Amino acid sequence: LRVRHDLGAGSTLGLVYTDRIEGGDYNRVGGGDARILWRKIWFSQIQVVHAWTRDSLGARGGTLWDVVLGDRTGRSYGNHFEINGVTSDFAAASGFVNRTGIVSARLFNRFSWYGAPGAVVEEFTTIVMVSPLWRYDDFWHARSPIEGNLGSTMSATLRGGWNLNAGLSDNLQRFDTTDYAGYAVDRGTDTIPFVVPRTRDHL
Repeated sequence: LRVRHDLGAGSTLGLVYTDRIEGGDYNRVGGGDARILWRKIWFSQIQVVHAWTRDSLGARGGTLWDVVLGDRTGRSYGNHFEINGVTSDFAAASGFVNRTGIVSARLFNRFSWYGAPGAVVEEFTTIVMVSPLWRYDDFWHARSPIEGNLGSTMSATLRGGWNLNAGLSDNLQRFDTTDYAGYAVDRGTDTIPFVVPRTRDHL
C-alpha cells in the first residue's frame, strides 16, 4: 500500500505499508517519507521505515532510515549529501536489503566547465566523491568507519565528439574481528587461531 500527497511543485509526503504472512510468521513494514524542493534546483528528503518480523528466529523489529541533506542539480555545479542506516534486525520480505547493521554516507560535488562551440575542449566535468561506511553502533559513538572510498572521476568532451575519461580512487578496509571468531589456520602439524589482518589503507 502506497499513499502520496503533493505539497506543491516537486514536494511530496508519503506513507507505505506492506504485509506478508505465511502461517504464523509475518513481516510487516510501515513507514513514511517526505521530499522538499527548495530554491528550484535543490531538494532534501527523508525516509523512515520500521519492520516487525516473526519467523523461525523469533520476533524482532528493525528500522531503516535515509536522509538526503541536500541535492543540487545545476549546469556548472551539482552535489549530493546523503546518509542512511539499517539496524541489524531490519528485514523486508517484500523488498531487498542486502546489508544490515550499518550506516553509510555518500557525499559528492560535481564541477562542470563549458567551452565555446567548436573549441578543442567543449566540456570538462569532475566529480569528487567520499563514501564512508560504519558499523551501526560505531556511527552513533563517533568511531572510525570500517570501509570507505575517496575518489574522483574526470571526463572531457573534445571537438569532433571524442571523449576522454579518467578516475582516481583510494579505498579503506577494516576487518571486523567478530566475523572471524572461531576461525583457525591448519598448518598441517598444528592449528593456530586466525589473526585478523590490520586495516588496509590506500587500496
